[in-house]
Amino acid sequence: MQNFMQKAEYQNSPMRILTDFIKHESNLYKADDVESMRFVGYVLDIGYDEVRIITSDPYKRAVGGIPRGSYLIMCPKSFKGIPPHFTLLRVNGVATTPLNQETQQTYFELHKKSMPELDRWTQSELQWGALSTTVLGMYYADPSDANKLAFSGDVNNIVSPHHYKIFSPNDELLDLIVNGIVKKSHQFSLGKLRLTECQLPFHDVPTYNVDVKVSTDDFKGFRTAMFGKTRLGKSNIVKLLAQSMIETTDDDRSVGQLIFDVNGEYANDNPQDGNFSLRSAYADRCLVYALTPRKETPSKPLKLNFYEQPDSTIVILAKLLDQDNLNSQYVKSFASVELPNINEIKAMNIGSTKIRSIRKIQMYWAILNKAGFTANEDSLKKLGLTSGTKYGPSHFDPHFDKGIIEAVYKGEEFTSPISLDMLRIHLDKIATFVAENSDSKVITKDSKSVFEPDDLALLKFLNPSTGTGPPMLRPYIQYHDKNASHFVKEIITELDKGQTVILDLGNANVHTAEYPDTFSEMIRTL
Repeated sequence: MQNFMQKAEYQNSPMRILTDFIKHESNLYKADDVESMRFVGYVLDIGYDEVRIITSDPYKRAVGGIPRGSYLIMCPKSFKGIPPHFTLLRVNGVATTPLNQETQQTYFELHKKSMPELDRWTQSELQWGALSTTVLGMYYADPSDANKLAFSGDVNNIVSPHHYKIFSPNDELLDLIVNGIVKKSHQFSLGKLRLTECQLPFHDVPTYNVDVKVSTDDFKGFRTAMFGKTRLGKSNIVKLLAQSMIETTDDDRSVGQLIFDVNGEYANDNPQDGNFSLRSAYADRCLVYALTPRKETPSKPLKLNFYEQPDSTIVILAKLLDQDNLNSQYVKSFASVELPNINEIKAMNIGSTKIRSIRKIQMYWAILNKAGFTANEDSLKKLGLTSGTKYGPSHFDPHFDKGIIEAVYKGEEFTSPISLDMLRIHLDKIATFVAENSDSKVITKDSKSVFEPDDLALLKFLNPSTGTGPPMLRPYIQYHDKNASHFVKEIITELDKGQTVILDLGNANVHTAEYPDTFSEMIRTL
């Protein structure tokens, strides 16, 4: 009755696979069908962390070999009075037996005498050996719900070695081991289980046919790292994870992905290998932004309008200057400037604070203009940074005090700048004047400084007394596009729609090493 009740309790349990397996092995043993058995040996020595087992050549051949790193299971000889369970072992090497010295002596004598064959008794003695294994944990039915599988990283008890048997798991048990505790929702197969790098079949026994599955629910909202040796497939696994997220969320599109594609392998096909990229395979779910567009890959420009995102782009320039070791004192001062956000300026009330904020932006624009960064001046005028001023929205005037203008131009006629070129020339004069005149009476008004520290840093970089100044920014023009939209906000919108956005940095130069970090920071701040 007790056995009947136990069978009924575990009728729908994952452990049913184990009990059926043990029953099948028992029948094979009774039929003396060694070649069909998964039995590999007995326990020689047992501990909580390691188990030493003894096995024989016929058993190894029957299961297709026992390579290092493979899984074995250790089961009690009988489940009478205890719930079905098994201990998972991993083979880590060959172990010694109590008869190792005698066996080696026998081999030595046989080889010395060059005996062509072994008698059956000697052969039976010599084919036994031992393996050392590591205890990985225990599988059992969840005590609170027998229909669920549970796993622990340790074992609850050990008894004498003769109470256990060792088996090589079949496909069903391996599937239970590998996938049994994976969440059932949103499962995706990463590929087939491989126990060894060597794929040569042993003794004509078919290799395992077991999928390795993951649940994409395990990756949502969590940090995941991938570790492994070179050329063992880390990049391929990451691609599969990205693919799994697309496929398992195809119905609700609840997850967006942002991929910094440093080598261009996610965005671009590889015709030489006949491989399709993630973008090609899932064209309706993937968008590509590229620093340098490729003819064969539809993409949007991965560039910023440096004029329209001054607060973000000066940070990028600072990082790039630091990478290139351009760290003169006036360059460091420029790189440390914090520019206001244009939308924040628009929201300010008309007054000196707003004028000073606009002036900083205009100084930055003059630096970009002098470095050769092209601009859409009509678009800049529409930003409203000159609204509420006496010159109207068509001008780029920094609105310096009349006394400063008279001191700078010294009787020359002053015309309010109506273009970026005129603004740059105007601010060049201001920068020269500031550099030549340190008298506080000249550069102050009502005991309040006309030029704030950030203003002075920008003006000195615009027109340095020594050094290159703006031309040193020319290598970074590749990151600028005068017609580029604010792609960061676009990306976030697409991610919210469940799209996979790929930033293709594959054919960019060495300066892009820190580019992903910069974009990541920009995205986090929005």
